[in-house]
Amino acid sequence: MRGKRAFTLVELLVVIGIIAVLVAMLLPALRGAKEQAMRVMCMNNHKQLILAVRTYAHDNRDVLPFVNSNASEIGGGWTKAGWLYWRVRVNADGGFRDEKQVETGLLWQYLRNTKIYRCPFETPPYRPASSNLLTSYCVNLSLKNPQTHASYKLSQFKSGDILFWEADETKEIWNDGCNNPGEGITARHGGARFRAYMGGKAAKAAGAIVGCIGGHAEWLTVSQFDEEAAKKPGRVQCGPNNR
Repeated sequence: MRGKRAFTLVELLVVIGIIAVLVAMLLPALRGAKEQAMRVMCMNNHKQLILAVRTYAHDNRDVLPFVNSNASEIGGGWTKAGWLYWRVRVNADGGFRDEKQVETGLLWQYLRNTKIYRCPFETPPYRPASSNLLTSYCVNLSLKNPQTHASYKLSQFKSGDILFWEADETKEIWNDGCNNPGEGITARHGGARFRAYMGGKAAKAAGAIVGCIGGHAEWLTVSQFDEEAAKKPGRVQCGPNNR
């Protein structure tokens, strides 16, 4: 009886080479699918945050939640809770500490999940002693009435006005729960090859998700957001204070 023929070394190397080529072809597709899934998760976070804001307004005579403006809180103009946290409780904790502090905010009663406050693309370490320990997102400062410190009413904004965006983690802007339009958005979405900053400027395809008053979320590149932010009135510089 003749013995079975074994694979030669050359044949084994050919098979290994073919497997390596197939893996190399599949990895980019798998990586792209993972990033797309993470982007969808971030978009869903925005939608849930917006729904919580709208629900709060419906429960409070159409008034939007306080934006957690540091200027109002430190200056004594506002001592109640805001959308993200309650400054009195945060100060009692010794300052910004961890994501559990979102439980003192006005939206927690509707969300009950700290993961909704965090973009899946953003990973530790977060900025120490800052509101970045609580969230990846910020509320548009345009919601705030500068005379009363309180927020305007939901009905005073258009459906496409931008309510939430992902704040730029490279800037020293993490002292509260809101940002003004000129402080920009992050560039961490768009694939790893796009997220790097080149010469201090975000790559052309880099961008992030923004959430709009009407309830929808959308993708904007950094340059698109900057263009929108420069318009007054516009979708970013929106509301009664910018008309």
